[in-house]
Amino acid sequence: MRNAVAVAALENIQENGTYRVADFSSRGNPETDGDYVIGEKDIEVSAPGANIESTWLNNGYNTISGTSMATPHISGLAAKLWAANPSLTHTGLRAQLQAKAKAYDINGGHGASTGDDYASGYGFPRVK
Repeated sequence: MRNAVAVAALENIQENGTYRVADFSSRGNPETDGDYVIGEKDIEVSAPGANIESTWLNNGYNTISGTSMATPHISGLAAKLWAANPSLTHTGLRAQLQAKAKAYDINGGHGASTGDDYASGYGFPRVK
C-alpha cells in the first residue's frame, strides 16, 4: 500500500552498537538502500517487536513477537506527535517519524546498515 508505514521488528539485543532487526522481521527492497525515499515494499522505520508483553485471550497477557508488536509502538508515537500538533498533515507526520528515526540508526541484523536500509528503514524513532 502506497501510504502505509512498514515497520520492522527489533530485538532487545545489541549488535554493532545498536538494536538488532529480528530474523523473523519483514525485509524491504534491497535495491533501494540508501536513497531515503520510501517506495513500494520498503521498510520505513523500526520498533521493538520481540518478546513484547501484550493483552491476550480471556483478559490475560502473553509475551509474543512479530511486526504486529512493533507497529503499535509506531502508531502510539504517531498519535503523540499528532496530538502535540493537530495541524500536521499526514505527510508532515510521516516526515517527523522519519526525522526521529534517522537520529537512532539501526546497524544490527541481516540487511541492516548505516542510513536507510532494506531491513530497518530510516531507523528507530523515539519520543525524544
